[in-house]
Amino acid sequence: MVETGEPQSLLGGLTPVYNALTGLTEDRYFDVTCALIDDADDGPRGIFAYTAEVTERTLASRALELASGKLDETIQELRLEREIRERFAATLTHDLRTPLSVMKMSAQLIGSRADDTLTVRKFAERIANTVDRTDHLIRDLLDSSRLRAGEELSIEVEECKLTRLVQEVVDELATVHGERFTLTKPDDEIVGRWSAIAIRRILENMCSNAVKYGDRERRIAVVLSHTESRASLSVHNWGAVIPHEDRDILFDQYRRAKSAQAGREKGWGLGLGLVKGLAEAHGGTVALESTLELGTTFTVVLPKVHALG
Repeated sequence: MVETGEPQSLLGGLTPVYNALTGLTEDRYFDVTCALIDDADDGPRGIFAYTAEVTERTLASRALELASGKLDETIQELRLEREIRERFAATLTHDLRTPLSVMKMSAQLIGSRADDTLTVRKFAERIANTVDRTDHLIRDLLDSSRLRAGEELSIEVEECKLTRLVQEVVDELATVHGERFTLTKPDDEIVGRWSAIAIRRILENMCSNAVKYGDRERRIAVVLSHTESRASLSVHNWGAVIPHEDRDILFDQYRRAKSAQAGREKGWGLGLGLVKGLAEAHGGTVALESTLELGTTFTVVLPKVHALG
């Protein structure tokens, strides 16, 4: 008695085949079906094999798989965009309503205490400060939208005394956050044609990030240095290390690292994206180093040649 074993179908790889009509060697796919012919008494007697060319089917199938992968990627991107829009709307509602409420309350108190000069001055100053914060928020949102759309940020350069500017920003931050900062700077003044407003925003965002996510018990180090060709501004803090898998999205607009989302601080995920965009608008770069032994340092480098050009 002769029996045929269960057939096995194997898709062979690309096989070069000579085409006598064209005189060319072509790559083809073949489907090979084989089965063991077994004699119940004497054991295996031979092998049955059948080969069919499946080049077109295989190529079509792989093209479909590729298209399916691209479709999945597109769907993921659309889901991300939807999540960003939802988070944008929710946070915008909260973050704009808060300063508006402060301004409204302060204005009402001014009206009820018009005869108290000191009180009026105090609430008027509070309104002005709140308007400034709201203006900064709106400006950050507009710039972030431009960056996400693939546009470059527009800056207006002017003669800028960098050493003095950095000192002023650190002093201002100290009034808000206390003695959290140390500043290391050169004795000489670094002068060039940069955007003072942009550099202020760069430093404020880097310092704000260090305050949010750094060790509250240890000071934040701001270091300003320069060479003949470039100026360097870095902000260092101690605390949790930024995982490598988070660094790919750290500078993306409206995206926060998983480690930041799990932390105590809430935010938009705008600051570091703006730092990168403003640095690149100067022809500069931003870099990150984060290790358990050395802490976390963000460094912005601005070339002097570009600034003076």
